[in-house]
Amino acid sequence: MTFKKLIVAASLLPATAAAHAEQTLDISYPRSSTLWILLKQNAQLEQRLKPLGFTVNWHEFSTGPLWGNIAPATVERANSRRSYDIIPVKLENLAEQQRIADIYYTAKLIPKPLKASNINLWTPKP
Repeated sequence: MTFKKLIVAASLLPATAAAHAEQTLDISYPRSSTLWILLKQNAQLEQRLKPLGFTVNWHEFSTGPLWGNIAPATVERANSRRSYDIIPVKLENLAEQQRIADIYYTAKLIPKPLKASNINLWTPKP
């Protein structure tokens, strides 16, 4: 996965879930990120989401630790509890992914509709 795809995937999926609940998409971006600054300046995201009833709130933060004002010891403790296990996706969990894909297609952020159920699911070999 390229860095650009990783940024898009990591930032848009949680934001989309928040947007569905509140009809507001909150985007926080670092001051040093040219990509996000350009996206904000051309207002293309706002134009595509407005007909769907969504508004976009932009929040700029200064560069520095990604964890903001949280104490480094707290961040280290949280990271020590993180699991890097690979967990297979279950069919019943695809409904949320389908909802997000439908929102992206309606907003014309992806060129064609996707069916989450058509994706080949990885399952571990016994």
